[in-house]
Amino acid sequence: MLVFACETPEQPEEQVVPDIKVSSESQSAFSSGIDFGASSGSQTQSFSLTFTATDAWQASVVQTKAPDWVSVQPASGNAGTVNMTVTVQPNPGEADREAVVTLTCGNVRKSFTVRQAGTPPVVVAVTGITLDRTSVSLTEGQQVTLTATVEPADATDKTVTWTTSNSG
Repeated sequence: MLVFACETPEQPEEQVVPDIKVSSESQSAFSSGIDFGASSGSQTQSFSLTFTATDAWQASVVQTKAPDWVSVQPASGNAGTVNMTVTVQPNPGEADREAVVTLTCGNVRKSFTVRQAGTPPVVVAVTGITLDRTSVSLTEGQQVTLTATVEPADATDKTVTWTTSNSG
């Protein structure tokens, strides 16, 4: 009896070279960053970008001005094309804020900056000024104090400038 056996030579495992390729539509996010304007109330803002990873990847967020206001989804994954959404929470403060998102695939890193404008202060305009007296008569040397009340009570600038048309 003759027995023949064929062995298939083992193929060397293909070496994956880690890389992150950013789509042409998303290049500006990586070169110039993503800028969000001021937002109000509970309105979130988002931006989508696309890249391709040749191996497992993950995203990390370094926030330099405030914690927990920017997030990315997905935050990690396997090789393939990724559609990532960057979401920012409303910025209730006046100060701008900034974060850096870094994608890592093996030893390859690509980063982009996320910036969000602060909320400008609300200016409440003066609607009127009333005096505590409607008229007063004085003789030479007498003094009287006038009190001005600015409306509305929450006006941004309540400065009152006193002038006279007759300094005599």
